[in-house]
Parts: sequence; structure tokens; C-alpha cells
Amino acid sequence: MDVLLLLHSLQDRVSALDDRVVSLEEENATLRLKLASLETLQEEEITRVCVDIATDRRRLAALEHPKRSRERLRPAGRKRLKNTSYRGRIIKPHLRP
Repeated sequence: MDVLLLLHSLQDRVSALDDRVVSLEEENATLRLKLASLETLQEEEITRVCVDIATDRRRLAALEHPKRSRERLRPAGRKRLKNTSYRGRIIKPHLRP
């Protein structure tokens, strides 16, 4: 009789441990999903910060060297045209082929 009680006691403990393992596996899966989500968010934020830094650097360069930055922004092969003024009106010269 003592053996049967001991066997039932051990089965109850094993069953409780199995339930605990299942619970921990579920929690582990949830934490892995959360970790993946946070890693994705971190990558997006790092990319956004890098783009912001690059944009800020371009803006600072444009403020520090306005002529150079304008030349860089002008499409290649296009000559700079100066506007001429006639009695307060701006007249833009025509491009010749």
C-alpha cells in the first residue's frame, strides 16, 4: 500500500512538473516574440537616426558653404543662368540648345 501511495505521489509531482514545463515553454515563446519585435524596432530606429544624422550633416554643410552645396544640388551638365532685372521685373534668359 505504501508503494501505491508513493507511486501516486510521484505521478502527481511529475504531472505538476510537466505543467510547469509547458507554462515555461509558453512564456519562453512569448518572450522570444517580444524580443524579435524589439530587435526590429531597434533596427528601424537606428536607421531613422542614421538618416536624420545624414540629413542634418547635409543641412549644416549647406549653411557653412552655401555656394558649394548649391553647386552640388544642381543637376550635372546644366549651366547656371543668372536672372536679369529690368525695372524691378525679373527676366529669365532662354536656354539655347
